[in-house]
Amino acid sequence: MTPRASLPGRRRAAGPDPMVTPGKNRVPSPAMDAAVDPDAMLMLAYARGDLAAFEALYARHRGTLYRFVLRSLRDPALADEVFQETWSRVIATRARY
Repeated sequence: MTPRASLPGRRRAAGPDPMVTPGKNRVPSPAMDAAVDPDAMLMLAYARGDLAAFEALYARHRGTLYRFVLRSLRDPALADEVFQETWSRVIATRARY
């Protein structure tokens, strides 16, 4: 079997596609078009040494995170440990964020 360069009956256009208008049919770039994530901004600020950013991040997520862990584990002592470990890892890895 020999490889075919194109499908039968189809010709390849010699120039740019006349159906594509430059700038109008672009694919959105996730980095350029994404909404700014406030948590990501806080982590980036914390990675640069802004302790107030960590305090804001902690205040925003402590209740929800603790309730999630407690509901998942159903053991308050273990939930406390997992909650502390989670925040310890955030602190330890901030420079790599």
